[in-house]
Amino acid sequence: MDSTLTALVIILSVGFIILLALSITVIYVVIRILQNVRGITQKTEAATENMSETMRMVIRKVAPLALPTIAGAVLRRLVRRR
Repeated sequence: MDSTLTALVIILSVGFIILLALSITVIYVVIRILQNVRGITQKTEAATENMSETMRMVIRKVAPLALPTIAGAVLRRLVRRR
């Protein structure tokens, strides 16, 4: 009976060691994936920031030019209706 218990303990120990190794590997892979996602998120955030800054600059430059054009279009419509 003693040899049966010893064999069972050895089998369970080997199983636990295998599960421990697998769980460590899975945790490592998950951490690497999360680091990659964080990097992608930071790059996306930087790109969005650049795009919004570009749009602000374009609006700042185009707005003074667009105002007379819009006013002229409104005046033309008013003159056509009369």
